[in-house]
Amino acid sequence: MITHASAESQKTLFTFIIVAALGFSALIGLSFAKTVFGATGNLNTQTSHKKGILFDSASSDFRTIAPGYSAGTIESTMSLPHTTSGTDRMLFVTVAASESFAATADAVTGVTYAGVPMTLVGKVAVVDSAHAATPIEEYLYYLVAPAVGTNDIAVSYAPSGSGFQWVWIAGTSYAGVLQSAPDTSAVSADNLIASSISGTVTTLSRKSWVVMASYSGDGNTSAGSDTTIRSITPVLARAVLSDNMGAQRAPSSNVTLTINGNNDRVGSIITAIAPAN
Repeated sequence: MITHASAESQKTLFTFIIVAALGFSALIGLSFAKTVFGATGNLNTQTSHKKGILFDSASSDFRTIAPGYSAGTIESTMSLPHTTSGTDRMLFVTVAASESFAATADAVTGVTYAGVPMTLVGKVAVVDSAHAATPIEEYLYYLVAPAVGTNDIAVSYAPSGSGFQWVWIAGTSYAGVLQSAPDTSAVSADNLIASSISGTVTTLSRKSWVVMASYSGDGNTSAGSDTTIRSITPVLARAVLSDNMGAQRAPSSNVTLTINGNNDRVGSIITAIAPAN
């Protein structure tokens, strides 16, 4: 037989167990919140890096003194504002320079961001028999840890002062990237006369992203399979930066990006970047 006193004791014990369980749950929740947001309430960078690489922003511009166009004059330097954000950043810039610039040893003599020199990944001359003396020269540059905020991409080049001259610039930035040079063993360049251009690399890290700079001679540009265009220049859309959105999830994977043109001069430079974590 259960007495009134013993029943009250059981009710007290039950209440204590419930309160203790609720307190433990709250403690676990607080611990999780500190892990994700940190003591200051900001998103913990270690947690955010588990997302891998993230696309940040894009920019593009062009200059020409070609007949029929009035986009300003080509001087020795061209600037393009670009905004970066996030942590573990990397910036890519492609530059395509055309026609009589080929009279010089290198059409592009350097690229900087916020005054910091960028490093050349690769260069390709896009040429056919009709333009053997005046190829398109395309370059791909990168910069580890570019300054946060809006700063200028500055391209220095050597115009010859005559001929049919164009310069296209496109930039893209990413966050969550390993703060070292791109996988240099995964850089390739090619050029041909075709309706599309593809580049294939073997990635070296799990969840790597593949980035490709490309040029399409007639400007009829579109993305091929497993390819996302991030930055494309105005007027004829000739210089393009694209990536694979990290579709590959394992190391040592062959990744191919494709940009479509229209049976004209096309070229590409391709590389891979690894995630910070």
